[in-house]
Amino acid sequence: MKVNIDAVKESIETLKKDIKELESKFDNWDSKSTAGGKPLRSITGRILLSAQRVKNLVKDNTYSP
Repeated sequence: MKVNIDAVKESIETLKKDIKELESKFDNWDSKSTAGGKPLRSITGRILLSAQRVKNLVKDNTYSP
C-alpha cells in the first residue's frame, strides 16, 4: 500500500485555512442578522467537507486489518 502523505498534508492545510477564515469573520459578525450568517454557513460547510476529506485520506492510507 502506498501512503499518500502529501495529499493528507494538503487537505489539513486547506482545513486550517478555512478555519482561520471562519475565525476572521467573527469580528464583524452580526448574530441578529440572518444575512450575516450565510457566509459563515458557507465557510462551515467547506470546513465540514475538508474534515471529511482528511478523515477519508487518513483512513485510505492507514493499514487496518
